[in-house]
Amino acid sequence: MKREDPLSIYRKWFAELEFNLADEIAHTVFNAVVTCRSLNLLFIKKQTSESPGLASMSLISIIDHQITLQQKQSNRKFSMFLLDITSIILQVDEPQIPSLLEEYKEQYIRSLVNGNQVEANHFEVLIAQLSLELEREHAWNKLEASGFTFSAIYNDIDH
Repeated sequence: MKREDPLSIYRKWFAELEFNLADEIAHTVFNAVVTCRSLNLLFIKKQTSESPGLASMSLISIIDHQITLQQKQSNRKFSMFLLDITSIILQVDEPQIPSLLEEYKEQYIRSLVNGNQVEANHFEVLIAQLSLELEREHAWNKLEASGFTFSAIYNDIDH
C-alpha cells in the first residue's frame, strides 16, 4: 500500500484552516522565503498582502506545483521548511484551559450587566486572545494527527 506524500497531507490540512490562520502561516512562509532572497516570491508577497485569503491560495498553488514535480528530495526539504514555519506560528506558549475561556466569558457578561464597559472590553480582548490560542493548539494537534511530522517526512524519502 502506497503511503501518502507528506506534502499532500500538509496541503489537505492547510486547505481546511480558517483564512486568518492560513494567511498568517502563508505570509510567514513568504516572508521567510523573501528573507532568503528568492526574487520570484517577492512578487507573490506583494500580491498576497492585499486581499484576505489570497496568501493562502498562493501557498496552496505553490504546494500543488511542488507536488506535481514529484521530486522526493525537493519535496522533503519543502515539507521540512513548511513544518518549521508552521510549528513556530502554531506554538502555544502554555496550555490554555477551556475553563479559563468560560470564566472570561462569564466575567464579560457580568461586566456588561453591571454596566462596566471598560472591564467588558478588557474581557472581550482576553476572550479573543484565548480563542486564538485554542484555535492554534487545535490546528497543531490536527496537523500532528494527520501524520505530517518530522519523522514522517524523513521516513518518506526512503519509500
